[in-house]
Amino acid sequence: ALISNSTNSVTINNTGANGINVLGNVRANGININNKNSNVVLGDKTGKDYLASTGDVNIKIENGSLLNYGTTANLIKADKNLNIEVKDGTIGQGAGNCADGACTGVDPNSRDFNKSININVGGKIKATTTDTKGSGNNYVINMASRGSDMNIDRIKADGRVILISDYDENGKSGSLLNASSDSSLANVEGTSISMISSDKIGTSDNKLTFNQTDKNGGMDVLAINDINIKGLDDKYTQTNVCTMISREGSINAEFSGNTNIREITAAKDIKVVTRGAELNIENLGSVPYTPQDYYGPNGNIKPKNVDLTALDINKGTRIDPSLADSKVTVESGRLQDDGKLTITADNVYVDGKHISQGKDGFYTEEDNRTKPIEGNNVEVSAKPVRPEDVTAIGRDEDERNYYYDDPIDTDSDSDTDLDTDTDTDTDTDTDVDTDTDTDLDTDTDTDTDIDTDTDTDVDTDTDTDTDVDTDTDTDTDIDTDTDTDVDTDTDIDTDTDIDTDTDIDTDTDVDTDTDVDTDTDVDTDTDVDTDTDVDTDTDIDTDTDVDTDTDVDTDTDVDTDTDVDTDTDVDTDTDVDTDTDVDTDTDVDTDTDVDTDSDVDTDTDTDISDEDLGKYAYKQRVVDYNVNSIDKRQYMRFSTRDNKNPVHLADNSQIDSLLDISRGGIAVTHHNDLKVGDVVPVQISYGDLNINADVKIVSASDRRAGAEFINLDQATANKILYMNIMLEEQTAARNKANNLSYFE
Repeated sequence: ALISNSTNSVTINNTGANGINVLGNVRANGININNKNSNVVLGDKTGKDYLASTGDVNIKIENGSLLNYGTTANLIKADKNLNIEVKDGTIGQGAGNCADGACTGVDPNSRDFNKSININVGGKIKATTTDTKGSGNNYVINMASRGSDMNIDRIKADGRVILISDYDENGKSGSLLNASSDSSLANVEGTSISMISSDKIGTSDNKLTFNQTDKNGGMDVLAINDINIKGLDDKYTQTNVCTMISREGSINAEFSGNTNIREITAAKDIKVVTRGAELNIENLGSVPYTPQDYYGPNGNIKPKNVDLTALDINKGTRIDPSLADSKVTVESGRLQDDGKLTITADNVYVDGKHISQGKDGFYTEEDNRTKPIEGNNVEVSAKPVRPEDVTAIGRDEDERNYYYDDPIDTDSDSDTDLDTDTDTDTDTDTDVDTDTDTDLDTDTDTDTDIDTDTDTDVDTDTDTDTDVDTDTDTDTDIDTDTDTDVDTDTDIDTDTDIDTDTDIDTDTDVDTDTDVDTDTDVDTDTDVDTDTDVDTDTDIDTDTDVDTDTDVDTDTDVDTDTDVDTDTDVDTDTDVDTDTDVDTDTDVDTDTDVDTDSDVDTDTDTDISDEDLGKYAYKQRVVDYNVNSIDKRQYMRFSTRDNKNPVHLADNSQIDSLLDISRGGIAVTHHNDLKVGDVVPVQISYGDLNINADVKIVSASDRRAGAEFINLDQATANKILYMNIMLEEQTAARNKANNLSYFE
């Protein structure tokens, strides 16, 4: 039979139990079908395009379904839009090998054109099934096209959604595309979603949006070319992906909540972002559960580059509202040779490693929950989450906090100590110092002792001592000490000798002698010694005389002299020093004694402060398997605002604001004008101090940049140094007043 009206629309209404059966052809400029309490069945054993309209096709069914008679032919052809609304019924029938499982599948048996509503639509597609009675039935939507795109405005099911845009008999392909008239509503929504395309799904600038509404449901996605999809609503906090394959293109997928992917691969690149807290991938770069998909075998398909990100900005998946804690796990993976795998998250589990870069600190440890990534010369790297990762998907950077792994110390030394002192050193020692002095020495100490002294040292010697010093004197000696004694003396030493004595000195004299002492006695003398002899005595001296002798002493007496020593001898003593003297020696110390002195050091080495240890307690050193390690900055950085006298930057056409400053350079914000290599003149003021200098950009994002001072004359360099010293003193004073400690 043929019903034809080429100029006007045709309307078919039914309320009977027998329904509407379209076995012939209905052709019109608009077709409207309204049916209640029964099904509408389209198709017959022969023919095609049973509903053909030069306008829209509108179908409304209540308490019934829209079904395929059982033909693979096209059922509906609409030059304009297709609108299907079904209440308490289905659009087509279920298909696939696991109709009652989480996923439909994308294997060769996952589609049945005898069960789907086969369409060819020139305009937009709207199709909904609604469970108005709360029956919990699977009101599926199963729609298919061949050789034409499916321009999806909205397909929403209270049940499963099954879509395919296949090749036609002439080999013409079709895509699944975003044609939304309301961007707040997802293109595709269902308890489970399965999509196959002979071309692409979504586009790079207009992703196909979806909502998987059931946590126990799943997704399958297969395309010949690119896949660009996005989970739309944050209220859906879990997505389960059974299989995702781009046979010849790339994948760019964004998910709304915690995401579990059983298998995913692409011929080119893969980018997966979840707004949830977790991204778990069982198989990356292979699909062992689907060795042959709808379009054929896929065993050789593996990606070149992979970028995985977990942001933890979905409030529904955030465990601690104030502390983000995202995680990415890749149980197994393979990439093309020379490929690159980059993972951005607070915690990364990949390649047999756990890389922590979040609230628990920055460190790397072995972890057996993941297997090595397969592929020759594959680079695997981990990155902490940064504001630009959040804004890149169109969200606000303030939706989460961020973690930074600044170095433990800000100096240029190569030591591995965990000092809690506030001085600035350049030594190479490995000891744990707890002193609070500000050292400006230029020595290269390798001592391993625990110092608690508060003196200001300006010595240039090389110390290798292991003693614990508690002296409070200021040392300027240039000798090399190897003593192991504990000094508590309070005298001012200017000797240049090498001491090897093991006695406990408590003298208060100023020694200027140049002899080499090897005595083991306990001296308490107060005399001024100017002798140049080599003493090996073991006596305890208490004399107060001024010695100028050049003899070699081997006496065993007890010295208590109060002399002023100016000796230049080489000390190797192992005595216990309790002096409080002001040292001016320049000797090389190699003593092994324990220092507990409280003197003020003025040496030039760079030590870490007490507050910095707490703040920077975690440091990522060297990370195997090509995981990025964090660079070690050379100078201490100071905020430009957190000071009694703020640091000001004069108006600058290229720089918006000054964030922090150090001896080496500045950190700034800008309006996407700066790039690496640019040289910018700056004018900086601090109190009455004015600095004019050039800076060279060494790192830059679209809003932040780091720059180093260049072309400095000595006067300008001195101004910068002086300003940093003042900033350091203000910082230390403020932290001391605030009693800053991360371990209290």
